[in-house]
Amino acid sequence: MTGIPPSPDFLKIGKQGVIIDEYFHIYFSQQQNCYGMHVLKTHLNTLDIMHGGLMAAVCDAVLGHAAVRYAQEGTVTLSLSMDFLQAARLGDWIRIEIRITRKTRRILFCDGIVSNGDQPLVRTNATFYLSGKPPPPESL
Repeated sequence: MTGIPPSPDFLKIGKQGVIIDEYFHIYFSQQQNCYGMHVLKTHLNTLDIMHGGLMAAVCDAVLGHAAVRYAQEGTVTLSLSMDFLQAARLGDWIRIEIRITRKTRRILFCDGIVSNGDQPLVRTNATFYLSGKPPPPESL
């Protein structure tokens, strides 16, 4: 498994911090308005499914990236919740679709669905603090 996205319109997202940048290869498709990544061996737990904590890290990074793109401000996660519905497995191309649900002056709310094809894997939602400062250009 190479981690190459299934179509050329997916581009690797910008700087999200050392752990996300080095450990995951997360892509965004502006054309499809979604994120995606392959599940690699290093993402698996002892049951050979994607570790829940790693899925949470991916969701936090992706929801945060979407919040920054929408608000054009730096963000800090205030809350993140997850409902695990099914497991992601080695080689799966997981797709993450995000929806911004509300924005106030300093708070942004969003949710998302992680899926493998038509199979939903995770429901997630997050609340972000908006810093009021522009994000670094390389993070977009």
